[in-house]
Amino acid sequence: MNFKLVMLSLICATSYAQIKVTNATDQTPNADAILHLESKDNDKGLLISRLPLQSTILPQPLTAHVNGMVIYNTATTTGANYVTPGLYFNDGTKWIKLSKSKNQFGDIKNSLQQTDHNGWYLLDGRSLTSLNSNARAIASSIGLAGNLPNSTDRILKGINGGETVNTNGGSNTFTILKANLPNINYTGTTDATGAHTHTYLDNPATTINVATGTNNPIAAHNETSKTTANAGNHTHSITFALGGNNTPVNSKPKSLITNTFIYLGQ
Repeated sequence: MNFKLVMLSLICATSYAQIKVTNATDQTPNADAILHLESKDNDKGLLISRLPLQSTILPQPLTAHVNGMVIYNTATTTGANYVTPGLYFNDGTKWIKLSKSKNQFGDIKNSLQQTDHNGWYLLDGRSLTSLNSNARAIASSIGLAGNLPNSTDRILKGINGGETVNTNGGSNTFTILKANLPNINYTGTTDATGAHTHTYLDNPATTINVATGTNNPIAAHNETSKTTANAGNHTHSITFALGGNNTPVNSKPKSLITNTFIYLGQ
């Protein structure tokens, strides 16, 4: 049976310049297929070559990267360019795992998930030494050192000017300083009236004893007015109730609370 199948395949290849491999009676390949596989009872599959890759950037066990090459990797390695079992294709420079995930190392997302999952690690400021070896290697390759960033009570912001990626900044509050206030001049006039008194020293009234027939002239005291000195410079002070106690202003916007994760691979 196997011999007949091979012979039929060769005949098809000669006749159509195409090959159909099947255990069915119809040996005609699809017109658009260079290789046509078909299972008579729909219970057979294609078994891809199984190879132990060493890294996504190394071609081994191939001698060189081959664009379009597809294999099934059986090995598990560590490091920033690690591989895990699964289908891989080669783009001419590296191996790429066939996966529904399109996440890139260092991607960040918000989620209602509470813990690490599927290669996503909670940004809670923990030490990188607490991660597995692959995640540590990837974290290092994207510039993380020491600890994961801590996203607690923080929002994400795009880089600006001389800022550095993966640094904390900003505040939830601000304080209004004198320099932030508008330039205002206050003017005013005091009331013209201002009742007050001046004091002066006068000779008090006394009793004069005069004897009849004696020559005791009495000095005349007929001055009717006195003028006080004009000295009396003084100032008026005006006070305003400030009423403030320098309490910071809360600038936190309304928000939906989530957790923040970074993708470091599975």
